[in-house]
Amino acid sequence: MPFIIEIFPSDRLVIQTFFGDITLEENKKAHAELVSHPDYDDRFCGVTDFRRAKKVYSKDEIREIQKDAESIDLKSRWCSLELNPKNTALALLFNSTLECSSKHSVFTTVDEASAFLQKPDLPKCIRSISDTHPEIGSL
Repeated sequence: MPFIIEIFPSDRLVIQTFFGDITLEENKKAHAELVSHPDYDDRFCGVTDFRRAKKVYSKDEIREIQKDAESIDLKSRWCSLELNPKNTALALLFNSTLECSSKHSVFTTVDEASAFLQKPDLPKCIRSISDTHPEIGSL
C-alpha cells in the first residue's frame, strides 16, 4: 500500500503519509482504513502528507472529488502538505469546494501546517514516521 496512517492519541493528531503514484481508489482505501482504526477520533486534527506522492486522477475522478467535498463536514482542522504543482492545484480545488474550508488548508512546509493546526509536536511526529518507515523515502 502506498500510504501509512499514524494516529497520535495523546496529541489528538492523525497523519496520513502517501508515497509514489496514488490513485483515487488508493486514496479511498486509506480513508476507509483511517475511519475504521480503533484510535481514530474525528475530532482529532489531521495532516494528509502528499509531499512524496503523485496523484494520478482522471478528469472524471477530479469531478468526483469535488462533488464529494461538497458534503464533507470537518469537525477539526485538517491540512494537506504538498510539493508537486499538480497535487497542490488539486488540493486547492478540493479546499475551495469544502463548505468548511476554514478548517482545511494546503501548505508546503511542516512548520506552516503545525501553526495552522496549533500542534507544536507535528514536526516531531512527522520525523518519527520517516524514521520508522524508510520505504517512504526522504524529502
